[in-house]
Amino acid sequence: MTDSTLATPKNPVRRGPVLLAVHGAESSSASIRAARLLADHFGVSLRVVTVLEPEPSYGRMLSDSPVVRANWEEYSAGQKETVQRALSQAIGDTGWELEVREGQAAREICLAAEGADATMVVVDASPRPGIRRPVSGVRALQILRGAPCPVLSVAADFKALPRTIVAAVDFSPASIRAVQAALLLAGARAKIILVNIPSVLHFSHPVRDKSGALYGDMVDEWFARVREELRPYSPPDLTIETTTGAGTIVDEILRVADEAKAEVIVSGTQGPNAVQRFFVGSSAAGLLHRARCSVLSSPAPRPAEFSRLSLRLVDTLAEENTDKWQEMLDAVTKRDAGRRMTLEVDDPAFGAQVEARGYRLRGVTYDPHDRRIAIMVAGDAGEQPHLTRTIDHPRSIAITSSAGRDQALEIRHGRGHTLVLFDD
Repeated sequence: MTDSTLATPKNPVRRGPVLLAVHGAESSSASIRAARLLADHFGVSLRVVTVLEPEPSYGRMLSDSPVVRANWEEYSAGQKETVQRALSQAIGDTGWELEVREGQAAREICLAAEGADATMVVVDASPRPGIRRPVSGVRALQILRGAPCPVLSVAADFKALPRTIVAAVDFSPASIRAVQAALLLAGARAKIILVNIPSVLHFSHPVRDKSGALYGDMVDEWFARVREELRPYSPPDLTIETTTGAGTIVDEILRVADEAKAEVIVSGTQGPNAVQRFFVGSSAAGLLHRARCSVLSSPAPRPAEFSRLSLRLVDTLAEENTDKWQEMLDAVTKRDAGRRMTLEVDDPAFGAQVEARGYRLRGVTYDPHDRRIAIMVAGDAGEQPHLTRTIDHPRSIAITSSAGRDQALEIRHGRGHTLVLFDD
């Protein structure tokens, strides 16, 4: 375990092993050596997975079952021997575990990463002929669509921990998680250049698009908040620079990376989305396919961490996606249980009124089956009874914070809303 790893033990990206996905003769020694180097640098184990895929056949369209190779056992043994030989030649015969899986490669690799709670998936960039130019990162992009952790697409010239990293940020939780992952990669006296392409639209208050990205002209303030978010996880000798650019997302990021001679480009991704902002599928794919250096791509964090990052970067988080509500409300309960609060209800049918004041929050829960949110409050021991306010068919929830501390929880329902206002 290196000194820089010891200096950043709280990085939320660092979890379980590094998972190296190898594909027989397709995988270069660069990706194998990179995975060994990163596992040692992170202070975690190295696991290797190779997937044996059914043989493609035009006849498969007539059946739901994959076509099985007639000489499957021979094929399986040959592939395993090829992978073991490549590993032995690149990093020796010890210090790694090999798992052989069967099925669709990207899906099986994602399942392996999820089962191992992997810190990172490492895969070879494997440039392939394209219409206009060689296309890299095809396998990485396939994995990224379902990956639970960052995916590193390794270029053939990867030899050491990167000293210069270019990270595309749109101030969404996905892009911040990607930069946190980049901090794990950074070598001694490394430099990370944060690049933002400002929107041509400007608003008086922070506004988010569907991917969680921020619109507006407060770039300097948001860069300052990103620096503060990264500070606890940054090695002491790390330099963070910030810059903005103009032009298309992929072209601008690649330009900055070329000028800085970056060894790694970093991006977050929300997956395919009709709103062509940062890190939708086209931008992530463009960086993976066109970059001449290695590319680290990260999915968005889990809902609770997504909420925390959103609140730290901009003071209000609004969410209509019911799939995220329970983890968000669990996080509110964890942060705020025991705090004194006022419960207000505003409904056009009867106006605004205070339902409880001076009580302490016990918890907030969401029942997806009944589509109901319950707010539980209680008085001090022996003074006031416990009360529960239930809200049927809520439309959205919003959390407002200041200086890292929740100030209010708003739940919209019907034509009105319910507010939990914290008094301390």
